[in-house]
Amino acid sequence: RNKKDLTLIVNLPSGWAKTYTYAQYCAFRIGTNHDGTFLSICSNDDLVKQMSRTIMNIIMTEQYGNVFEDLDYRKDPKGLFTKATDGEWKIKGNTKACSYLAKSRDSNVVGFRSYYSTFCDDMYKNPDESLDMNLNRRLFIDYETVWTERTAKGYPKQFVLAGTIWSPFDLMTQVIEQEKAKQEFVKHPNFGFTEVSKDGKVVI
Repeated sequence: RNKKDLTLIVNLPSGWAKTYTYAQYCAFRIGTNHDGTFLSICSNDDLVKQMSRTIMNIIMTEQYGNVFEDLDYRKDPKGLFTKATDGEWKIKGNTKACSYLAKSRDSNVVGFRSYYSTFCDDMYKNPDESLDMNLNRRLFIDYETVWTERTAKGYPKQFVLAGTIWSPFDLMTQVIEQEKAKQEFVKHPNFGFTEVSKDGKVVI
């Protein structure tokens, strides 16, 4: 699906399942194409950096090196990452500013460009925040005007919004309602609790 615009909305009560699945996806994508950038945004700075470190740790495993031999950490432990912090890192062979950028939801990401996908995960610090209408309004504006617009020009827009629906007013609910107002959704034939837009560009 690399050459297609895609919005993925993931509502799960368990944070680890969706986050670790996305970490595996990022590591795989980097292994197959080194020259791109992921942008990851979360309500909690520590959590988004933990996610970043998780992907780095996957890349440094023996199993990863066996699959992607040109990124085998055992062969090049000091040169595999040309930049390496929890908030920002870069894999060798990447011509972009970085391979992965981790930011909190209140950070300024205007001007940054994503060449892979943008991932917004757990945009509320606690359930009570989802009842703050001013915050909900601000997050939706940022979603429409900033986060979904980080894709580099000429690249497919791939955006993942993940988290738990905490209230009828939170960001994920607003996005789902907006997408369903645009077009019809149908149930996926193979995956329960999954809906796909008629044009195939949005998955809930």
